[in-house]
Amino acid sequence: MEGGSFLQRLGELITSLVDRLGLSTRLKEQSAVSLWPRVAGVQIASKTTGVTVKSGIMYVTLCNSAWAHQLSFLKQDLLKALNSYLGGNVIRDIRFGAGQPRKAAWQFDRISDPVEKAKPPAPEESDLKFAAEVTKAIPDEKLSTLLQRVIISGRKWRYGLDQTGKQIR
Repeated sequence: MEGGSFLQRLGELITSLVDRLGLSTRLKEQSAVSLWPRVAGVQIASKTTGVTVKSGIMYVTLCNSAWAHQLSFLKQDLLKALNSYLGGNVIRDIRFGAGQPRKAAWQFDRISDPVEKAKPPAPEESDLKFAAEVTKAIPDEKLSTLLQRVIISGRKWRYGLDQTGKQIR
């Protein structure tokens, strides 16, 4: 197998996998976070203390309320530019606030025992079978194993579980 065609097929496989797991929208939303400095520009990005996206809404935390107020006038232009980069209406709204960045609910520590925190939950048998089936045609064992881990993590995220297996939504 040629190196280029293998990589092309791998790219197609990953794209298909991401679509099957329902992660396409979430990946595009996260792309919006990394695009913020490019879309907003250096001056605005330097005043930004946090950017998160949840369910199509981008939350931008700025250093003070004056900046947040000023950006409210540019909201539609920023929204249009972001979605242009993303190739669709991925971001439906941008909300500006001032102060320290807030952690999203899924970022808070839900386990107090450090020993328990260190042990990830065992994957479900159905997840293991699904991951093995999807990756069985990949000849590289390391790549196959890595993709299986991604699949299992993606299935947990899709069903609202954090990395410890606890329900988060």
